Amino acid sequence: MINISNYMKKNKLSSFNGFLVAIITVIVVLTGCENNKNIITQITITTDSKDVKSASFRGKNKLWERSDRIFRDEDGIIFYQPEIATNNFFISNISSVGGTFYFYLEKGDHLQLNIRKNSLKIVGETRAANQNRLIKEIYKVRKTIYNKFLLNKNELNHVQSKELNKLYTQIDALVLKFMKNKKKYSKRFLSFVKLDNAYFRIKNDLKMPNYRLKTYHDFSKEEIVILNKCLSDSKNEDAILSLSYRQVLNAYIDYLRIHDPKSILVNGKDWLKNEATIAQYLPLGSTRTYVIANNLLRILYYNAKREKYLEVVKNNAGEWSSFILELAAAQKGKKGRKVYNAPVDYPKIEGLDPKGKIVSLSSLKGQWVYVDIWATWCGPCIFEIPYLKKMKQNLKDYNVAFVGISVDKEKDREKLLAMIKEKKLKGVQIHKPIINTVYSQFGIKGIPHFAIISPEGKLYLNKAPTPSTGISERLLKSLAGKR
Repeated sequence: MINISNYMKKNKLSSFNGFLVAIITVIVVLTGCENNKNIITQITITTDSKDVKSASFRGKNKLWERSDRIFRDEDGIIFYQPEIATNNFFISNISSVGGTFYFYLEKGDHLQLNIRKNSLKIVGETRAANQNRLIKEIYKVRKTIYNKFLLNKNELNHVQSKELNKLYTQIDALVLKFMKNKKKYSKRFLSFVKLDNAYFRIKNDLKMPNYRLKTYHDFSKEEIVILNKCLSDSKNEDAILSLSYRQVLNAYIDYLRIHDPKSILVNGKDWLKNEATIAQYLPLGSTRTYVIANNLLRILYYNAKREKYLEVVKNNAGEWSSFILELAAAQKGKKGRKVYNAPVDYPKIEGLDPKGKIVSLSSLKGQWVYVDIWATWCGPCIFEIPYLKKMKQNLKDYNVAFVGISVDKEKDREKLLAMIKEKKLKGVQIHKPIINTVYSQFGIKGIPHFAIISPEGKLYLNKAPTPSTGISERLLKSLAGKR
C-alpha cells in the first residue's frame, strides 16, 4: 500500500493553477505473477473540474460484470485494487467527461491523465503514455468509421467504400508512425493493437453487430477461411482483451455449434457437455476457457439450478467458474411476480388456433414437441423468431412438432394474429389458454420459455435452450428419428 500523503507531496498533486484539483488514482495490484508479486500498475487522473467525481473501469477480469465504479474520497483520491495477474485492456468511463476511454496496462505501468475543460489528455513520454496515446488516436478514427458508415444499414456505394478504406489505411499509418518514432514500446502491446485493428475490420466486413448471433448464418468459403484464423489467433494470450476479436470468435462458435465440421461434438442429448467440448476447436489457453465460460453464461438463466450445469461450470469454466456459480446461486424470479417452480410431468394445455379452432397439446402425442411460450410484447421472444423458423426448416424431416403458446391477453388477439401473419409463423399456434395454468404447468419465471415434450406427452426437458443457441436443434435430432 502507498503512503498517500507522501505520494501526493512527491508528485506535487495538491493544486493545479489555482483550481481545486480532484485526483483520481486507480491502483491495480498484480497478484500471482511469478517474481512480480508487488508490482503496482496505476492510473492517476488529475482534473480542475469539481464535476469529475468518479471513474469506472472494466477489464478482462470483469468481461460480463458491471464496471467497478470508483468514487474519490474526501481527499480526492481513489484506490482501485482488482485481483488480476495479467495485462489488461480497460474500458473506462469518467463522470462528467462523457464518452468511453480505452487503456492498455502492463505490469508496472504508471499512466497519468489530465482532464481540463472536459478534455482528457495523456501526460508524459513514458512507454505507457505513448502506447495509450496511440490507442486514443486509433479509437478516434474508429469512432468516425462507426458514426459515418456503420450506423447506416444500407450497402455502401463505391465512393463510400473507397472513403472507408482510406480510414482503415489511416489506422494502419498511425501504427507504422508509432513504430518509427517511438523507441520504447512493448512487443506484446503492438501485437495486441495489430490483432485488435484486424478484427475490428473483419467484424465490420462480415457485418457482425454486437447483438446479432450467427447461429444459422451461411458463411461463404472465403469467410470461413477468415474465421478459421480466429482459432489460430487464440494463441495470443491478449486476444480476448479485444472486443472485436471476441465478437468474431463468438459468431464462429455459434456457426460451429450447428455445422461441427470436425465432428467433435458428442450426442446432442449431452448438450451441456457439448458447450465445453466445442471449445476444443481452439488450442489450449485462456481463450478456450473464455469460450466455455461465455457458452455457459448464455444458458445460465434457465439452467442455474441444474446440478449437471453447475458441475460443467465447476469443471470447465476456469477463472470464471466462481463468478458463474455465484450468478447461478443468486438466480430468482422477478421481484413481485409469482414464481412457479414445480412443472407437471404431463402438461395439459389447450386454446384457440388462428382460425378459432380448439387445439391441445395432447393431440400431438406420438411426436416430439418443441414448445415456445411467448407474447407479442416480449422483445426477447421476437428476437428468437428468425432462429426458430430456421430450426423448423432444418427439422422438417424429423418427427418433431412445433407449438407456439401465446400468453397475450384476449384483447390483443388481433395484434397476435397480425404478427403470426407478418412473421409467417408456422406450426401449431395456441392462444387464449388459461395463462396461470400455462405458467404453473411449465414452472415459468419468465418468457420466452421453451420446453421439449416426449411422444408420450411427458415433459422431457423444461426450460430448454433457446433456438438462437442452436443447442435444441442438435438435441432434437438426437431424440427424434426422421419421419
